Amino acid sequence: MSARRRTRPEEGFTVVELAVTLLVLGIVVAVLFGFLDSTTSATAKATRNVDAEQAGQLALRTISQDVRSANPVVSTYPAAPTSCPAGGAFPAAYATCLPVVVVRSDLTGPACTGPDGLLVQAPYSRITYALAGGRVLQDRTDYSSTCAVTRSYTGRVIIDQVVNGAGSPVFTLFDRSGNVTTSATNAASVRIALEVRYHPRAGVLDLASTVALRNYR
Repeated sequence: MSARRRTRPEEGFTVVELAVTLLVLGIVVAVLFGFLDSTTSATAKATRNVDAEQAGQLALRTISQDVRSANPVVSTYPAAPTSCPAGGAFPAAYATCLPVVVVRSDLTGPACTGPDGLLVQAPYSRITYALAGGRVLQDRTDYSSTCAVTRSYTGRVIIDQVVNGAGSPVFTLFDRSGNVTTSATNAASVRIALEVRYHPRAGVLDLASTVALRNYR
């Protein structure tokens, strides 16, 4: 009579053990991906904030350099106002539109009459900064020492995503005593204030600088 051979039970996971293992693994993976997603979102938000601040600071520096050298802040629109409010009138328009003349040399040059009738010593630049459609734009025309146009462009974007609204002027003129003025001839300094929102759900980034007019008389 032959003896029966005993078989060893097969080793492995039961269905319940496998289900519990997969459940725990799923929870761990979900937590890990949630952590990575929140970290990535926070990093992206911080990066956008830094980029927005750097863009704002660069825009402030660009505008400030021209305003500081202004001689003078003028009281007339450019001949072809592409970035100034259509039909706007000074002094009210100074809140969103600032036209300046920057004399580029201390040397005595000929007096040039620009297309708007403004008489300025050459070489010089006629520059207008304006808020339009949530962007600060620059119109610029450079004149040589012979009064010839050497460069001209309109609508160059200095900074976008600007949300300045009513009661938040981009440009504010001050006289020598520090009082707000609406007279270009009395302006001794200009405050430049930008409110930038880099994302619809982000807070507003406030950037401001007050610049003394170097050539104020």
